[in-house]
Amino acid sequence: MNAWKQALSDWILADKYIENKESIQISEENEDGKARLLILSNNKIIHLLRKDNDKIPFLANKACADGILIEFIGNYPVAIHIVELKRTISTKSWNTIRKQFIGALGYTRAFLGVLGLPAPKNIHCYTAFYRDKLASRENPDPIFERPFTGVPITPETTPTLFWETRTLSIFSEEAKHHKIQWDWKEDTEHTHTLSPSEHT
Repeated sequence: MNAWKQALSDWILADKYIENKESIQISEENEDGKARLLILSNNKIIHLLRKDNDKIPFLANKACADGILIEFIGNYPVAIHIVELKRTISTKSWNTIRKQFIGALGYTRAFLGVLGLPAPKNIHCYTAFYRDKLASRENPDPIFERPFTGVPITPETTPTLFWETRTLSIFSEEAKHHKIQWDWKEDTEHTHTLSPSEHT
């Protein structure tokens, strides 16, 4: 048995992760994001089952995303996938989601460190949602597109700008941001398949 697999067995509680080669279901039961998303992959996935009370004391950001997936090829982690489900994207919810992505990545790095595995540089963040209130078409006023003169461009001052980009800066790493929009129907499971471009 590989050293990291032995560590997984010896040091990580069995109810805190699931190993699956084909599909992972991510769900959110709160009303602001109640949904189910099925992630399909051709590679092995470890799904971290983190709950709100599963916090690492030394991490400053203890926020939690709905889904944390580590993708493996052979015995090596090649990508981290972080998923958050929200019914509506607004300035407030987007700021919360970004903090959840950061907290989830810190948690994942700690998990991999316990196993003696390097954290992959290939990071993917997914926001699955129904309504997009930050989209340019819903914010025609230019005030939503650029800050006032002298105000720095940050995710807080220009949320729409950072929502529209395809990359996010997390812990000085560049993460790819994927937006998954669906038609809202109660108790419907949506499916997303990891494409080859998301594996490398």
